[in-house]
Amino acid sequence: SEDALYLASSNGRVYSLDKGTGDDNWNREDIPVLAGKLWTSPVIVGDTLYVSTFDSHIYALSAETGELLDWSFESQAGFASSPVIYEDTILLGSFDRHLYAVKIGSDVPMWKFPQGEPAGNWFWASPIVNEGIVYAGCLDGRLYAIKAETGEKLWEFDAGDPIVSSPVLMDSLLVVTDESGTVCVFDLGGEIGDEVVPLKTIS
Repeated sequence: SEDALYLASSNGRVYSLDKGTGDDNWNREDIPVLAGKLWTSPVIVGDTLYVSTFDSHIYALSAETGELLDWSFESQAGFASSPVIYEDTILLGSFDRHLYAVKIGSDVPMWKFPQGEPAGNWFWASPIVNEGIVYAGCLDGRLYAIKAETGEKLWEFDAGDPIVSSPVLMDSLLVVTDESGTVCVFDLGGEIGDEVVPLKTIS
């Protein structure tokens, strides 16, 4: 963002480096330890960084100084995926096998998906959002389309193998790759009924 590169480290800290020189923007002695380790990427909105941790927190940090800000969110399970911001909501997967939507500033989730029993495995990859719909791949091998406002499931597609990486959107085409190397392309501009069929499948 601007002239800085922000990255999380396995020592539990987030660093800000000058994009041109690699020099520290923050005094390393002042950087707080957020967790035992950080394996997710931070996301920046305006002058605030949001970081998810294995020990069940979402932290907000000042992008200018690295200081912890007043708001944080705590869950009962750690977070598996990097946070994604949609409007004023953070979306991310948890080790309790749910996808969470948390409004920035709130202490309780707006929703979690699935709303009943947990999914078959973790939402390891970050979801993406397009026109109010969240597309989330899961290690249970399914791609889920979910209403961003309510957490209601619109449809799901069984890829057959774990989905480890985030989907990619190209115009109206949603591209999803599973662990076996199969690439599925969905046309979001067309009508998607109960029987979800990819526009193209590449093995």
